[in-house]
Amino acid sequence: MDVTFNCIPIEEKELRMLSYTVSIQFRLNLARVYNELREALNRAMLCYSPNTRRPRRVVDNSGRIVLTFRASDFAIIPHIPLAKILKKISPYPKNRVVVASIMVPDIVKSHSVFAKHVIEADELIRIHDEVLVVDEQDTLIGVGRSKMDYDTMITSTYGVAVELREKVCGV
Repeated sequence: MDVTFNCIPIEEKELRMLSYTVSIQFRLNLARVYNELREALNRAMLCYSPNTRRPRRVVDNSGRIVLTFRASDFAIIPHIPLAKILKKISPYPKNRVVVASIMVPDIVKSHSVFAKHVIEADELIRIHDEVLVVDEQDTLIGVGRSKMDYDTMITSTYGVAVELREKVCGV
């Protein structure tokens, strides 16, 4: 079933709402988030569900999805454009799961990051948090949802640590 979203240009009110939500969810400075989003989303569109009339996604001027809103709790699900912004404004290793560089080709081929490949991570990561997956040089590999908390991720030798949602092309 193809859903046609009603999209409108992002105005100041929506930009403030997005900035506030991103800063709370990813534990970032509100002023930096606002400034980066204002610059990145200057001609972006906020798309609403035609049935519920609630925000569902933000699309940039080239048609790429920047982020989506989870319907159940209005949490932000970042896509690669937002992941690049988050990586730029958050200090290393905040919101990140760092994997061994030698494993990057295998991770890119699959949809999972296994705990045995995790070298470092943000100590505040909990199960089901949205995280950035980077290599040892802090190069963005993808974005996904954590399946383990920090302590389990670092100490485990087996199991899926992060389920990748989207990967950077050409990594």
